[in-house]
Amino acid sequence: MSENTAYSEPRIFMRLLQILLIVQTAAAAFVGSVVLISVTAGHKLLLPPILFESFKASQQVCTFISLPVLIVMMIWLYRINKNTHTLTPKAMEFSPGWAVGWWFIPFASLVQPLRVVAELYNANRNPENWRMNIPVLVGLWWTLIIAGMLLGAGVTVARLSHDNIPQAVSAILLLNLALHQFLALMIYTRIGRWQRQARLSPSLEEVF
Repeated sequence: MSENTAYSEPRIFMRLLQILLIVQTAAAAFVGSVVLISVTAGHKLLLPPILFESFKASQQVCTFISLPVLIVMMIWLYRINKNTHTLTPKAMEFSPGWAVGWWFIPFASLVQPLRVVAELYNANRNPENWRMNIPVLVGLWWTLIIAGMLLGAGVTVARLSHDNIPQAVSAILLLNLALHQFLALMIYTRIGRWQRQARLSPSLEEVF
């Protein structure tokens, strides 16, 4: 591809996003697994002191890391979308601003972010000749997110009604978080890798 000053290098944010997603995935998977095993064992599970401290630390990570993940992901999405417009000759539906904005609009946020990420996935996988569809990996990732949102809303309603929430439900929510963030890590890493390859590959005009 030819040099274009509109390109904005996203590598630092890509690395930071990968680290945050790995940490969040590991923490959620650990806490969710411990809770689920504890429930299965009839709440008789006793952790050694070092594992118990790790469990408490992982709980805190699950609580406080979501906002940094969201902020870094939004910055990365903006930059990666902007670069995709630079690197693909085909018109795209979503601008850099709307690639971020759709995540915060009620009801539209249930569908449009899926289409944003699907467009980025397709356009970076094949910049010269891509078409809009929902890749299986992206569709599975979004299905898990929606399922987690619905289950989380049910838990919130139950708590407002002063109903007791089974610990198994909390474990399922955490394991769902771990799985869909792991899939997000795969998706974002692929998009970033494909974009670097497109950036470094000369176009036909430059070769001939």
